[in-house]
Amino acid sequence: MLWANTVIRGYDALCSSPHATDGRVSEHLLQSEQHVIPRQELMITAGANQAFVNVILATCDARDQVLLILPYYFSHFNALVMTGVIPVLVPIERETLQPKLADIAQRITPRTTALVVVNPGNPSGKVFPKALMEGMRDLCSRSGIWLIIDEAYREFVHQGESRIAFSPTNVDNVVRIFTASKAYGLAGWRIGAVLYPKRLSADMRKAQDTIPTHACRFSEHVAYESLLTNPLHETTALPCNITLLGKVRKTFIAFLKPVYENTPFEGDFVIPDSAFYLFLPYRKTLGNAQDGERDDMEAVDFLARKHGVLLVPGFAFGMAGYLRASYGCFEEDRASVAAGKLAKGMREVLQRAKVGEGEEGW
Repeated sequence: MLWANTVIRGYDALCSSPHATDGRVSEHLLQSEQHVIPRQELMITAGANQAFVNVILATCDARDQVLLILPYYFSHFNALVMTGVIPVLVPIERETLQPKLADIAQRITPRTTALVVVNPGNPSGKVFPKALMEGMRDLCSRSGIWLIIDEAYREFVHQGESRIAFSPTNVDNVVRIFTASKAYGLAGWRIGAVLYPKRLSADMRKAQDTIPTHACRFSEHVAYESLLTNPLHETTALPCNITLLGKVRKTFIAFLKPVYENTPFEGDFVIPDSAFYLFLPYRKTLGNAQDGERDDMEAVDFLARKHGVLLVPGFAFGMAGYLRASYGCFEEDRASVAAGKLAKGMREVLQRAKVGEGEEGW
């Protein structure tokens, strides 16, 4: 069973079948997906990152290729490199921060093993629409490759008809990764999960048994109690934390949108609709990787020293010329101060940063 035995000594189960678990727990782990998932196995891991490593070890050999959509999550890139797998980057449209199916298809080769999708996106803060997700599912199925979906921010959808990001279910080539770190606020407890077709069972169990054996037993008990609640449950008098975070998002957008108006970057400022990130462009043309990394670090350093805001350089996600800001730790009453400082700093960054060859930099 999921969260197998309640005694805190001894080894735990490596994995389980979703329909064999406590119905309440599996329901909330998969966030109210009201169906039994046949031919699938559910493995509890020491965080979503470990789940991803397990999947790569189970599906790839050294020198295989895995497609990563820009901007990628840096831990995915690192995991591929560390396991001897070759990351192949898929470009996106700057105006949407989303890929075209044709660009994905063009990069599939006989050595391609999987396509990795982070939905909602980190660092982009964008939700891939249902039609695009279904298109990627069908493309991967026709090509005989895995579709690996990291759903860490699946409950953090701030606009649209559904509050949960869409993912294809019960498909024989789809692997889905979850975490208790975000919606349930248990980042330090390191609990994740991965749902995969049973044909991967033997290799997934080898990876699990060799690396952590299983997630920390005490952390599992903490997560169990958290998973019995619905992170999206709320009343008029008591909104849930994700709803409150949506208000913080609106504050940051209200401060930052005017910064980009009437600038060369106006079309590249993409309003996020999920998670708690802003992916902020500040360069139009990119030189070599070394120049992009240098400029990103100079911008990050400038914002930290002069404006007291800490951002992550875009090159960490494969896209120099961008900066990632996180508003996840702010409450509504503090958001305006932080957003104001960020907006003031970004206005100066846009004025100082290189826009093209021959222009003055920092």
